[in-house]
Amino acid sequence: MTETIQGWLPFFLQPIADFLNITIVSYSWIFLSMWSIVHLIVGGLIYYFARKYGLGRPMLLTIIILSTWEIFEVFMFYVTRMFIPEKFVDTLFDMILGIGGAVLVWLKIDHDN
Repeated sequence: MTETIQGWLPFFLQPIADFLNITIVSYSWIFLSMWSIVHLIVGGLIYYFARKYGLGRPMLLTIIILSTWEIFEVFMFYVTRMFIPEKFVDTLFDMILGIGGAVLVWLKIDHDN
């Protein structure tokens, strides 16, 4: 997830942002932060609700929503400068983890049926 620029958030949200911005692993080929957990959960939730409500192809919809969000983050940086831009590997792992969350939900639902 994109880091916020210090001072932009209301004071009561800054500790949450600081916690989520904690980097767990950062190499040229992998990036994980506390936001990674959020991406995993959100990907799973998008897939779950898309499937539950019969919204076409749930996995494709999940990928479209996740991709749209990542593009929106870049757009918001260039328009508002509210975010510090992510490195490519961070964006890539946001997508991988979101899709991974969807796959985990898919496996659970498929296994139970």
